[in-house]
Amino acid sequence: MPVIAALSKPYRRFARELTRTVVTESLMVMEVPGTTLALSRHLDQPVPDAFITIGDAELAQLFEKYDAQGPGCIDCGAADWADFDQRMHYILHLFRAFQFRENLRTPPFTPAQVEEIRRGHVPGGLL
Repeated sequence: MPVIAALSKPYRRFARELTRTVVTESLMVMEVPGTTLALSRHLDQPVPDAFITIGDAELAQLFEKYDAQGPGCIDCGAADWADFDQRMHYILHLFRAFQFRENLRTPPFTPAQVEEIRRGHVPGGLL
């Protein structure tokens, strides 16, 4: 049995990496008002000038660890969402790039949709 395990190790590694890639590409999608984000792809949104320089030392250290390329990076997409470092890189860019968007401060549901949800129904309209 150990021979089979040894021979199958490269296949298992390939299958795991392929599964992670397919799951990330297919399922890791997020809708925000005005756009749909594929989390495996580069987030082509500029970072506001207010977030270019990080004044707090502890926060700057966090950014240095997970966003070493800086806010103008060429690729912040998380090709493997199971990889914590890739996830954090994307999330840090996402939070900075979308911080000042007013359309993210509006309630996600209309009052009528909230009532439908409270009654246990999936509301109609844009969700």
